[in-house]
Amino acid sequence: MSTQYAPIYEGDSLIHHAPARFAATTSPRILDGILDALVALLRRIDRAWINRLERERERRIETALAGAGDLYEVERRLVTIQRSGLL
Repeated sequence: MSTQYAPIYEGDSLIHHAPARFAATTSPRILDGILDALVALLRRIDRAWINRLERERERRIETALAGAGDLYEVERRLVTIQRSGLL
């Protein structure tokens, strides 16, 4: 009985050969499931991060407008906010 060997990489810049039965220990379906779960987690984290940034931006705009005493001051502050890139 001949043993088939599959190349493996152990992190030392050399490719070694291991018996083929040990080379494929994880199923591609398991890896696909892990990758799908990881992508879903990253999307949730990304959405939460974007929502948090959006809330911070809205809070800064509201704070800037809240100190206005009259309509002209609100308009002046709106122009300032637009020029600053917040709006």
